[in-house]
Amino acid sequence: MKFFIILISSLLLTTSNVIYAEADKIVILVNQELSDDYFSKRTLKKIFLGRKQSNHAGVSISPCYLDTTAVKNSLYSISNKSPASFRSYWNKRLFSGAGSSPKTFSDIGQLYRYMSIKKGAVCLAISDKKLPDSISETVIKQ
Repeated sequence: MKFFIILISSLLLTTSNVIYAEADKIVILVNQELSDDYFSKRTLKKIFLGRKQSNHAGVSISPCYLDTTAVKNSLYSISNKSPASFRSYWNKRLFSGAGSSPKTFSDIGQLYRYMSIKKGAVCLAISDKKLPDSISETVIKQ
């Protein structure tokens, strides 16, 4: 009997985590300097792999992301790399001096402060209805 109670409890906990993860809407946040830009999945891949460093108007792009499992999984999907492959890719680029990896933030408040002052910030984060005025949410152009 104890086995069945433990089994059911663990299944409920696992299910609630999956439901919570599916409820997280991953969005692209941009500084107002880039609010008129539209981003395709291909463009985002180039941005987060350091291959696109400025937009059409010459504004320097600075990629960043919120350090959560859902956001990182989305980042790996966009970059078409596994977590190990993504880390390896950036370790090679950093060692060779070919660029700097996307900034990570563990707190949404820190991410907002960074984005408010960094003109070309493009960040992956979880949707939040309370965005500061200097930051806007954009869509991925198909």
